[in-house]
Amino acid sequence: MRGGLEEDGSIRPLNATFQIGAGVIQPTPEAQAIPIDSARSYFTYLPDSRTLRFDELSVESKWGRGTLEGQAEIGLPVNGRIGDMVGQLRLSGLTVNPADFYPEPVSVAVAELDFQLSTSPFLLEIGRLQVEDDGNVATGNGTIRADARGWEIALDGQMNALRPARLLELWPMAVKPKSRKWIAENVKAGTMRDISGAVRLRAGEEPETFLSFDFSDGEVRFLRTMPHLTGARGHATLVRNRFVVVADEGVVTADQGGEVDVTGTAFIIPDVKIKDFTPGVVRLRASGGVKAALSLLDRKPLEVMKKAGRTPDIASGRAQVMGTISLPLEKGVPLELVNYDLTGTITDVRSDVLVPDRVLQAPALDLVASDEEVSLRGEGDLDGVPFDIVWRQSVGEGPQPPGRVTGTAVISQEALDTFRVVLPPGSVRDSSTADIDITLTRDTPPALRLTSDLRGLRLAFAPVGWAKAAATPGELEVALTLGPVPRVDSLRLEAPGLRAEGDVLLNEGGTLDRVRLSRLRVGGWLDVPAELIGRGEGAPPAVNIPGGRVDLRRADFGSAGGSGRASGPLTLALDTLQVSDSIALRNLRGEFTTGGGGLLGNFTGLVNGQARIAGQVVPEGGRSAIRIAADDAGAVVAAAGVLKQGRGGQLELALRPVGTAGALDGKLRVTDISVVDAPAIAALLNAISIVGLVNELGGDGIYFSEVLADFRLTPDRITLREASAVGSSMGLSMDGVFFPGTGQLQMQGVISPVYLLNAIGRVISRRGEGLFGFNYSISGTTQDPDVFVNPLTALVPGGIRDLFRAPKPEVPLAEGEEPPPPEPVRRPPPNVSGSDR
Repeated sequence: MRGGLEEDGSIRPLNATFQIGAGVIQPTPEAQAIPIDSARSYFTYLPDSRTLRFDELSVESKWGRGTLEGQAEIGLPVNGRIGDMVGQLRLSGLTVNPADFYPEPVSVAVAELDFQLSTSPFLLEIGRLQVEDDGNVATGNGTIRADARGWEIALDGQMNALRPARLLELWPMAVKPKSRKWIAENVKAGTMRDISGAVRLRAGEEPETFLSFDFSDGEVRFLRTMPHLTGARGHATLVRNRFVVVADEGVVTADQGGEVDVTGTAFIIPDVKIKDFTPGVVRLRASGGVKAALSLLDRKPLEVMKKAGRTPDIASGRAQVMGTISLPLEKGVPLELVNYDLTGTITDVRSDVLVPDRVLQAPALDLVASDEEVSLRGEGDLDGVPFDIVWRQSVGEGPQPPGRVTGTAVISQEALDTFRVVLPPGSVRDSSTADIDITLTRDTPPALRLTSDLRGLRLAFAPVGWAKAAATPGELEVALTLGPVPRVDSLRLEAPGLRAEGDVLLNEGGTLDRVRLSRLRVGGWLDVPAELIGRGEGAPPAVNIPGGRVDLRRADFGSAGGSGRASGPLTLALDTLQVSDSIALRNLRGEFTTGGGGLLGNFTGLVNGQARIAGQVVPEGGRSAIRIAADDAGAVVAAAGVLKQGRGGQLELALRPVGTAGALDGKLRVTDISVVDAPAIAALLNAISIVGLVNELGGDGIYFSEVLADFRLTPDRITLREASAVGSSMGLSMDGVFFPGTGQLQMQGVISPVYLLNAIGRVISRRGEGLFGFNYSISGTTQDPDVFVNPLTALVPGGIRDLFRAPKPEVPLAEGEEPPPPEPVRRPPPNVSGSDR
């Protein structure tokens, strides 16, 4: 030390040097000692300004080493102690490794320090710390104090820029090791800017740290199994124990489909203190092509598409996805520890894979994906058929239930054409909505279930004359298999007047093979199994009815739909064809064609299961007229319950539909028939005491060469307008009403004995009446008739007998029948008196 006094007694500047060996810096007994190996200083003290000027101050220690130069002003002594020291120092050749924080000491090129040091209590206030390192500048400030509790440190710092590698060199491995490790493993390149940091350390307490920085031109891996984020720009923060990295800009290049923009995505370690299975959270914000987005979601550990049994090329379009992925930051994470909850919107969607062999399009679909299920929801069209659907697919380890598509779709002829569901032309018009449920089983054609109330849809089935108006509700259930050639596995249709159940088969080309209906019920007149058999594109299907029951009383063949088209051929093998309340044809067999006018074809059958007939059906008035022939007329009329005692003969019968309720006008001709033991005729012959004819009736019977009848047949009655039966023995005329169901009758007419001779009177009588005959009436039943004969009429020739009989029975109008025009009024001729003169 070198110094002296001036002449005035003032102290000259003092130059000194000192050197010390190993020791510690420990302001208080409670403060952790800072060891030093040696220290050396060259300084000058200027008494006038109480300034210490350090030419050199070097320290050697395990915590660091370096050389300082600068100056400090010493304050006035307080209580005999040296005052506060305020100064500026410049540090060079600085290396630090406090408490062996670093594997190797960290070097700093140049540092400048503005400080104030108080010794009692010990307090070092750093007003400015500026460090030049790696071409960048860091600044800081803070306090370091020691008291009865130990050290207390509060430091804040900023830096303009830093390389990630240099950050790791400066970041002690023991301080927030999880955050440091994440940066070391996942920040591959880039520049860190606007760095801020802070440390708060109190003895006996967990240290508090803060770090924030912006980054640019970065390459970051936000998940171990995901492609790197490139062109990254964003910011990161470490507050207490929460570490967050946010990408304000950046893209990820997927394995398939190109780039995905992940602007706004954040990676979070909620608590960096947790050592084992440290939780990591990704707050995902992504936009890009659907294929690229799904390709990323299909990477481990998510494997969303793999678990759904799909591939990323399931659809095209643009996707925007956001949500959360949480998982432990460990290698080989078990799937059950990976949780994700993502939502998004996919726009301009197009897929020919989601529903195989069908093109699905939608302007926008909502996406929801979790570790339990993936779903899409929205409106679009499937091969042009509008829909509003939800697609769901369970995900997870092991076998999963099939995916499902639920929602609503439009039923129309266009929709049926799209799905190659071929029905007869004109069967479907307008449109309705239906609920759909599609089951998507891997490696299996989709199974679709469709239900609808059919409101808004017009339906028609021309072969059976049925139609449904648009406003009329119904029930439709269809189960389809949507393969290259769809298959309708089951079909159930219920609507007013119709019930049908069955299935539909299509050919390889998509044309109709057949519609198989196990039961078809139409109105109250048709209850049969049926098949509609395809006959090629554009041709109406053939109809085969192999059994069941048809009731002609209410039948309406070919009147529905109004299309005017001809229908396909019709083959019948009916159990029962009901003609009236008491007349039915059993075991009916027939081949028919159909058109806008009705049925045309031939048939055979058994009248009430007994007498065989053959017939023909011809169109008439939009319905079907019937012509019947039989070789045993007696058996036919007996089976029909009209006349039980007829024998032999040939029968011809024509039935023409009248109105809309099953009424028929009939014309009957029977030739060469005999009548035996007929109670009504016997009673009639007894009443006129013709013993020979009575005996003949009880023997081989009375022979009639011709029987003619004109009648109306309704479901419960026969109105006989006019009838006649003629033979050599007698002639008979008749009109009236007969009720087959009960056997009741009310008849009248004329019986003419010895008709062969008596028939001379036909010129002034009705057919079946001779010149002389007896008026009669019959009431009661066919088995117990009440016969009345007017003997006086035998004395009255021909037409005069009409004065003694009741008027012919009125034929009531059938339902739907137009009333006949009124007869013209006849005016009497004028009464002219006088002469020409």
